Amino acid sequence: MAKKDVKKAEAFLNRVRKLAMFQTKYKIRPPIGTQKLISEMDSYLGKVEMIENPSNRDELLQAEARLRVEREAMMLKNESKPRPLGLDASLFMIGVPKRDAELLKPWLLEHKAEAARSAERLYEQLDIDYFPQLNMDMLDVNRKVKAAAEKAVDRYHKALGGMVKGTTQVGEMFNSIKAVPSTSKGSDRSYFIENGNRMEMALAIPAFLYLDGDGNIGVNKLKLISHWGHEGMGHGLNKAVTRYSDIPKLLKIDTASIDSTKESVAQFYEGQIFEDLNNSPETQGKLGIKREFGQIYTENKDLSRLRGYLNKVHQYAALLLAETTPGQPKKEGEQTLNEKLAEVSFDEAMPSAVLEMYRGAYDINGRLKPSILQVLTYVPACVDRAMAEFGKNDLNYTDNRDLIDETLLTGRWSPETYVINAKFAAEEA
Repeated sequence: MAKKDVKKAEAFLNRVRKLAMFQTKYKIRPPIGTQKLISEMDSYLGKVEMIENPSNRDELLQAEARLRVEREAMMLKNESKPRPLGLDASLFMIGVPKRDAELLKPWLLEHKAEAARSAERLYEQLDIDYFPQLNMDMLDVNRKVKAAAEKAVDRYHKALGGMVKGTTQVGEMFNSIKAVPSTSKGSDRSYFIENGNRMEMALAIPAFLYLDGDGNIGVNKLKLISHWGHEGMGHGLNKAVTRYSDIPKLLKIDTASIDSTKESVAQFYEGQIFEDLNNSPETQGKLGIKREFGQIYTENKDLSRLRGYLNKVHQYAALLLAETTPGQPKKEGEQTLNEKLAEVSFDEAMPSAVLEMYRGAYDINGRLKPSILQVLTYVPACVDRAMAEFGKNDLNYTDNRDLIDETLLTGRWSPETYVINAKFAAEEA
C-alpha cells in the first residue's frame, strides 16, 4: 500500500466523523452522502490488501489504515441497512478480538469465588448513614453541593496532577487538561471532552459527593480518585499526548471503531492511579487522606474485583445474546441463557436480574441493539497484551515508566495494531 492509500484512509475517517456530527445534530444520515462514502470505502477495500503480520512501522500504519476503513464501512452499512450479523462479524466490527471474548467464561469461573468474598467484605464495611441522594433540584442544596464539588475537584486535580507530573514524563500534558465538576444530568458517569483547544474532564458530582446522616456534604475519596484516574490519566492523557505527538494524522483521528482500545487504556490508568498514590505519602498528605489511605486502597482492591467481575458478567450476557438467533428453537440438551449465566454467577438471582436488564435486546430487524453490543467494547485486554510485549523484552513498568506510558498513551489504534506497536517499541528500546 502506498502512502497515498494511507492518506485516502485519513480522508475516509474524516468523512465518517462528519457524518457522525451531522447525525448528532439532525438525528438522521444524508442517504446519498452515506451510500457514496460506503461505495468508495468498499472500492478501496477491494484494492488494498490487509497486512496480517506487519514487520515494520510502515506496514503497521498500512494495516491500521485498512482495519479502520473496514470497520467503519461495516458500521455504516449496519446502521444504513440493519440486518442480523453473525457473532464473528459483530465482534470484528466493534473492535473486539475473538480470543478476548472467548476468555470471558474461563475468567468468570476462575474469579467468581474471589468476587463473592470481596462483596462480603464490602458489605461488612457499608455505612448505613450514607445517603448518596443529593437532591440537586433544591436550590439551597444545589448551591452548597456545587461549591463543595468545585473545591474538591480543584484540590484533587492539583494534587494528583502534580503527582503524575513527577512520576512520568507524559504527566506534563496535564498542563493542558482542566478538571471541572459536572451534574451530568443526575448520572454518576464522568466524561472527557475535547472541543478545539479545550480539553476537560467532567467529573460527575453524584459519583463522589454524598450526604451523611446529619445532612452534611461529604466526599467519597475513593470514587473521586477512581474517576480522575479513568478520565484524566486514561482518556485525558491519551488525547493530549496523541494530539501533541509527531505521529501520522491517521493515528490522531477519533472514530467509533477504536472505542475498545480507548476504554482498555482508561481502565488500566483507573487502577494505576491508586498504585501511584500508594507510593506517594506526600500526595496523600496534600489531600488530607494519609491516615485513611490504607483503608481506601484496600477497599478499592475489593471494589475493583467485584466491579470487574460484574462488568464481565454483563459482557458475557451480551456475548451470549450476540451469538443467539432470536426465535430459533433451542437444540436438545442446549443450555438456556439463564443456565449459562448461572454457571458463572455467585448469586442465584444474578442471571435473571442481568437478563431482565437486556429484555428486548433485539430490534424489529432481528439485530442485537447497538446499546447492548456496545457493552462488549470493554472486553479487549489491549493494555495487558501490550504490557506483556514489554515483559518479553525484560522491560518492567517501574523501571521503564516513561517509555511504557508514552507508548500506551500515544495514538488512536485498533486493538490489534495497538499491541504490535507496543511490540515494536519494546524491541526498539
